[in-house]
Amino acid sequence: MRVLIEETCQLHRAGLRSLIEAMPGLEVVAEARDIGEAFELIALHRPELAVLELPTPSGIGLQAISRLSATYTETALVITASQGSLELARETLSRGARAFLGPECGTSELELALQAAVQGHVFLSPNLSSQLLHGVLQRP
Repeated sequence: MRVLIEETCQLHRAGLRSLIEAMPGLEVVAEARDIGEAFELIALHRPELAVLELPTPSGIGLQAISRLSATYTETALVITASQGSLELARETLSRGARAFLGPECGTSELELALQAAVQGHVFLSPNLSSQLLHGVLQRP
């Protein structure tokens, strides 16, 4: 599977690349510094997966998720966020992302998220899944 990484920090991009390329069957074909560059590189490389940074829950980042998911339906979007809230996770997933990873996630969660996304499933980081289920189970 071909993967694009979008991350503003060069050090974080390099770390993600190392983690992803250590996973069987995954190859990073492009790295973007911002969402604008990600659009260009997704159009060029047509990766099956795109790992996108959502540094803050800004309208611009959320709009980009909507545009990317509508334009490049063959590319599964996996969102990494510096803030992990159920509200933000719901918003990104409703806009077409297939996975949402909060700041507490590790390598195993990243791998699970990538696998789920490429198979057409939805993945929510374990901490947020727990919060969601707790809320559901507490209802009468």
